[in-house]
Amino acid sequence: MVKEFLYRGISKEDLDNTSLEKLFLLFNSRQRRSLTRGITDGKRKLIEEIKSAKAGKLKNPIKTHLRDLIILPYMVGVTVNVFSGKEFRPVIITTEMIGHYLGEYVITNKKVSHGAPGVGASRSSLYVPLKWFMMSRFSYAFQNYDATRHVRSSVREKDISHKHAREVAVSIKGLSIEKARDYLHEVINKKRAVAFRRYKNQVGHRSDPGMMSGRYPQKTAKEFIKVLDNLESNAEYKGMDLDRLRIVNATVHKGVIVKRFTPRAMGRATAKNNVLTHVELVAQEI
Repeated sequence: MVKEFLYRGISKEDLDNTSLEKLFLLFNSRQRRSLTRGITDGKRKLIEEIKSAKAGKLKNPIKTHLRDLIILPYMVGVTVNVFSGKEFRPVIITTEMIGHYLGEYVITNKKVSHGAPGVGASRSSLYVPLKWFMMSRFSYAFQNYDATRHVRSSVREKDISHKHAREVAVSIKGLSIEKARDYLHEVINKKRAVAFRRYKNQVGHRSDPGMMSGRYPQKTAKEFIKVLDNLESNAEYKGMDLDRLRIVNATVHKGVIVKRFTPRAMGRATAKNNVLTHVELVAQEI
């Protein structure tokens, strides 16, 4: 024997004969407030189409972008094509859907599936030691590298702004390792600014000589100091003269995009992606 559906202890037949005022009292407070305030012209037009389809007068399928329409008893049995953000998906209204929203049955976001740690995973997995095994698949952008005259260092997949990193790289190119490190320490202490030449839209002016737009990218400066320390260690290992070294190449590339989203109401979500950054430095004895 099939169990009869009851909504708050009331059968479907009794719901059809119940007035809207009494029906609203059965709904949750959120739905009750929405229905009491009245409906928009778009919802009124959709309800008329549903009634026409229920009576068999409508030939074309019902399509709508209105995901916040509350399902009422007289809508049961009608198929409504609801927009998911990409396509219209058919929703066959049943008695169990009474009191719910149309959008609840057409999900707009996808299930998040994580792969290996560090790539496409959560924010905390950016610092998993397994990421160091990925270093072997990267190469340097500097082409004319001579192991006897050049020394290089890099850092991969760092959670810093690639725009800030690009401007910092331009600022330290041509400097010695010691001068570049001192300059970045002054940036961290907000004594000197980094000139923003390319990404200068809505960037405030600074009083540094010869500078228009500029900022103090402290987080990026700290990461560059680590790369400079590695560059200096590599030069000492090779037996190079640190005083004669000059940074001849400073390259910044976009890395992996860590995809995230911010949940919103009605099953929606807003993309909140995070672009990681590669930094490469090459120095040469002058």
